[in-house]
Amino acid sequence: MTETGQRTVVRLVAPVFVLAAATVVFLLVFAVLFGLNGPPLGEALADAALFGALAGLDLAMLRVRIVAAPSAVVLHNLVSVTRLPLTSVARVGTEEGLTFEALDGQTYRTIACQSSVLGGLTGYRRANRLAEQLRPVFEPDPAASELPEKRRTLVLVWLVLGGALVGALLCLFARLVFAGG
Repeated sequence: MTETGQRTVVRLVAPVFVLAAATVVFLLVFAVLFGLNGPPLGEALADAALFGALAGLDLAMLRVRIVAAPSAVVLHNLVSVTRLPLTSVARVGTEEGLTFEALDGQTYRTIACQSSVLGGLTGYRRANRLAEQLRPVFEPDPAASELPEKRRTLVLVWLVLGGALVGALLCLFARLVFAGG
């Protein structure tokens, strides 16, 4: 799904990155503390694995983005990547977050700019700003034959499981090395 000339229109980074970094640091501190003088090893491993899974979920949020390529808009969500050919998008909506309505009537959303109570009260300013950035890219063609393509990804699963494993291993490492088993 890579094309030359593509540019990332929006990426969730600022608050999510800080949260992910804080969670990873929190995980490291807790894993080491639990390993050194925490509860019994089984509980310590379970707690460290839970913190690791949460850190993996936070890191998965860093993948969320909208990419505008020359022939398509690609929506990278937590568990799916949706490629919307420019010719298949009938409308970009902002009534409930940022939505893409395909010519076949299907509506596609992105977690990067989803519906919320606060967004409803403020008029979805972020969604409107992103839609304005994207509108010049689209040239709907009713005769287009290319359809949107959605595929599932396992990145979220691997990040959560990997985080759980890292948390448990940090706890075990701290218990074995620093506390002497």
